[in-house]
Amino acid sequence: MAMKLRNILLKAIGSIGAISLGFSTSFLAIQAPSLAQNREICNNTGEKISIALGYRDGFSKGWYIVDRNLCLNLSNFDNSLGSPKYYYAQSYYANVFNNSRTIWNGNKAEQFCVTNSGFALTRSYLLDSLVTCAGNSAAPKSFGFIGSGKNLTP
Repeated sequence: MAMKLRNILLKAIGSIGAISLGFSTSFLAIQAPSLAQNREICNNTGEKISIALGYRDGFSKGWYIVDRNLCLNLSNFDNSLGSPKYYYAQSYYANVFNNSRTIWNGNKAEQFCVTNSGFALTRSYLLDSLVTCAGNSAAPKSFGFIGSGKNLTP
């Protein structure tokens, strides 16, 4: 009888363990999404920044202002060109001592055109691997690859 009771208790404990495991697995599945799932550019710099986005076929759009400790959710930018693939970011305010800005960018392989003021879908043109931009105020800038998301830091 004692052996039968022991077996019943072991089965009950095993069932509780399986239920507990099921709950913990469910709990893990409903935790907050990670940066990779959100596709965000997060501003962890301690200053306000401006972000320009690069799309396929050389199109770019900007500027999006992001305060410190906030993120720009890229899922809001899906359109006919697809989602943005590249970014260029700079300090919103120039340094008062030398009129320079902190910049977050990529290598020269991915260049897009930007202007000083807001711009909408400006096309970059490649001539012998040199980027040229239409308009007097547009200039090519090196953009970085976004991938699953970016955390911009000082």
